[in-house]
Amino acid sequence: MLKRYFVVGDKLMCFIPRTASTALLSLIEDKFYPHLKNIKNITPHFKIPSVIDDGKRELLSVIRNPVERFISGCARKNWTIEQGILELKKESPDFHIRAQYTFLSEARPTKLFKFPEQIDELANYLGLPTPVPRINVSTVKPVPTEAELEWLNNYYKKDFELFNNA
Repeated sequence: MLKRYFVVGDKLMCFIPRTASTALLSLIEDKFYPHLKNIKNITPHFKIPSVIDDGKRELLSVIRNPVERFISGCARKNWTIEQGILELKKESPDFHIRAQYTFLSEARPTKLFKFPEQIDELANYLGLPTPVPRINVSTVKPVPTEAELEWLNNYYKKDFELFNNA
């Protein structure tokens, strides 16, 4: 799968949905691409230049507890947990709940920051203002059953390894 990175100064940033990407991209646009601010009705996701990994710049990303991210993704899409699990069983699941490791480079390491506890640390690392605002926050979230939770923990096993080692 082709990986897309946003150019952030001398670094490349891989954004994974439901990991503060919209808030961070807005701050990145303000600092590195202020001339793009006057382009209206288009989110920073589509304005900030993106490239394929050139192998020269440091790779960065944010990773979130996989089950929390899945629940947030279901809430964003207005899905039940059961609907979200059915989506995960598809060949190409919705990117809001797709496994996080699939967004990251397989060829070289990515410096990972945990959501939410290391978001301000990442902002400082990039020279962005803190605190990073919380936007697109889901207020009503579905709750998985024990069986669904067990299935999700197994499905996201690789993501949990990344998250626990970040």
